[in-house]
Order: sequence, then structure tokens, then C-alpha cells
Amino acid sequence: MASELRVDKIVPTSGVPTGGGGGIVQVLQIEHATSVKYTSGSYTSGVLNNEGNATGNYSISITPKFNTSKILVSFNCHYDLNIANQRAYITIYRSIGGGTPADIAPGRGLVEIWNPDSRTQASCMAQYLDSPSTTSAVTYTVYAKTDTAGGDFYLGLYNNKKWMHAMEVSA
Repeated sequence: MASELRVDKIVPTSGVPTGGGGGIVQVLQIEHATSVKYTSGSYTSGVLNNEGNATGNYSISITPKFNTSKILVSFNCHYDLNIANQRAYITIYRSIGGGTPADIAPGRGLVEIWNPDSRTQASCMAQYLDSPSTTSAVTYTVYAKTDTAGGDFYLGLYNNKKWMHAMEVSA
């Protein structure tokens, strides 16, 4: 009996697919262990919990090989919202080549959390398919805010690990 291999397309190591797009060019994962604290009514990158005023570290960088590629960026984490009758919002900001970060999901963001009680703790995750149109380094950073300033909102509850992924997808 003869063997047979059937495929829709083959994506070579160069990342340029044969017969159309959709191949995965590269995949990155980063793990963050320190919780990030947010206390603002405006989107911020937060501060590292228990480490003074160090800026939050919940980000990942990827350098696309092709300016036509899309980047699938995702994050997952545990959160702690201990402000009663309050909403928290989580989004992703993108910076290209070290430029000014910009919200890629403006408004209410990618995740909205409502806390009708005195405290809500759970897990959350989100994904976004971005088209940065560049071959420069792209940094994606998780930003968050609450309805009003004050109170504490944490990502990475009790320093539980949180992850970010960035996948370059050929167009």
C-alpha cells in the first residue's frame, strides 16, 4: 500500500507561504510573575506591585518578518478588583519602533469586569488580530483602568503567573 500526503499549502521556513496566506511565521510567549497594580480612571500600564513606582511589565515585543503580516496578540491572567460597584477595563496598547503607545481596541477595551460586591477575583483572557504594517519591532502592552480613580485593581493576583503570546501570521 502506498502512502499519500495531502495538504492545502506548505509554508516554507522563509515564512512566505505557497498558494496563499495564513501560515504561522513565528510564535513568541512571555511569562510575567509580578502583579501589576492599577489605580487610575484612565488607561495606564500600571506599576509593579510592591516595587515602588516601577512601570508595569505586562508586555511582549515581536519584529514581523513581513510588513503584510498580521499579529495575533493574546494575554491571560488572574485579576483582583476590590472596589465595590465599579467596572474595570483591560486593553492592549501597541508601540511601533519605540514610538508612542496607542490603544488598538479603544473605548471599553477588550475585557470589561463588573464588581457589584466588595471584591471580585477571577481569570480573564483576550485576543486581538492586529495589522501593524511594519517590519520594525512592535511592543504590545496590557493597559487597564477603572471607572474612577482610587481603589486597587490588580492583574496577576498574588503574583500568579500571567502570559502573553504574539503570533505572526502571513497575509
